[in-house]
Amino acid sequence: MFEIPAKNLETAINYFNELQPLIFNAEELKHADISASPRFYLERKDSPLMELRTNLITSRSDDKLLLTGHMGSGKSTELNRLAEDEKLKEHFFIVKYRIIDVLNITDIDYLDFLLSLAAMLFTRAVEHKISFDTSVLNRLSQWIQFVTQKVPELETIQHGKDRKKKTFQFFQRILTILLRETFLRESLRESTKRNITDLLNVINLIIDKIQEQLPGDKHLLVIIDDMEKIPDVSRANALFNEAGGYMIMPRCKIVYTLPVALYYNVKLKQILTNFNRAYFLKNIAIYSSKTRKPDPERMDFMRQYIAKRMELDLIEREAQDMAIEYSGGVVRELMRIIKDAIIKALSRDLPKITRDLISEVIIELRNEYGRGLVGRHYQVLDMVLQGKEKEIEDQQTLMELYHSRVLLEYENGARWVTINPIVKPLL
Repeated sequence: MFEIPAKNLETAINYFNELQPLIFNAEELKHADISASPRFYLERKDSPLMELRTNLITSRSDDKLLLTGHMGSGKSTELNRLAEDEKLKEHFFIVKYRIIDVLNITDIDYLDFLLSLAAMLFTRAVEHKISFDTSVLNRLSQWIQFVTQKVPELETIQHGKDRKKKTFQFFQRILTILLRETFLRESLRESTKRNITDLLNVINLIIDKIQEQLPGDKHLLVIIDDMEKIPDVSRANALFNEAGGYMIMPRCKIVYTLPVALYYNVKLKQILTNFNRAYFLKNIAIYSSKTRKPDPERMDFMRQYIAKRMELDLIEREAQDMAIEYSGGVVRELMRIIKDAIIKALSRDLPKITRDLISEVIIELRNEYGRGLVGRHYQVLDMVLQGKEKEIEDQQTLMELYHSRVLLEYENGARWVTINPIVKPLL
């Protein structure tokens, strides 16, 4: 049995996984890494999730809401917590999924997303014993036959008399193709694109059938996580901006995560003409907005992320301060720094983390960031360093720097932007 917080580094290393969001669903937690334990949760007063929840509960329209923030700021953890919120569950039948579990995000377009939405809605509905009458199954069967004309590999699923089972298997096969099978994915897109309206009608048919069977005033809510992890900014822009009109057409409430690069795009207002509202999960402002020096109170708040996972006497005070300061207030960065320092300490049979170990980790991370930077990045960063952010015309490069956490934004007092402290010495 693991002790929390850890009393030694051998145990502590299991609690620092920068890629693992915290999980609040008891069933999911049974199959998750120990680092996903909700015991590590630290409530943030600046989180916009309560406002987002209030918006969902009180609004009577099928709002499409966006949640954004820097990679590693804790969006997935907050959404996992939101999906298990008892008050929200009183009002909604919640379908939540991670886009990276069902789609290849390095090769994604709006058709992939819409197909994944149809598949997840139908399969989750069946899993929750929501029934589909003959007329609905017949309509879905007609659409499936249309799709399989261009993707004959899907026809093998259509044998047998149980239409609900066949439809369920079809959608499961669709998800496999979208995630792993490049050639069939192209054929599937080509088939679907011939009649995009029909796909949207299928999605809304499934939504309407789910909605009909929900008790009382309960409604359908879809939460789609990890869309901010789309690595290609141009693909993300095509999805939210160019195809945004398709993403708002499902007749239910949906929460999407928005890549932070698009939040800083000059086209954000254009995106928000389709979506109702964008909520921003801020970085923890560990620096004073006036002096740009570490703020002791905020530093101590971030120290709690360490203290919840391991006893603080396992890491020197100076090492704590250095790790927190160089994290830039990004939780994922702090987890990575501490984890890598633990590995170094254990490999050298050291009983605690020292400042020198943290320094080594910082240098390695700096080199990692540096490998992804080219001349145009340095030109934009130099302008930020000079306080000329508003004069930058190269929006594509600026978006890339926000997307990769090289640039960080804070909102303690006035909004201000700085270069990631790990990267800054490269200039």
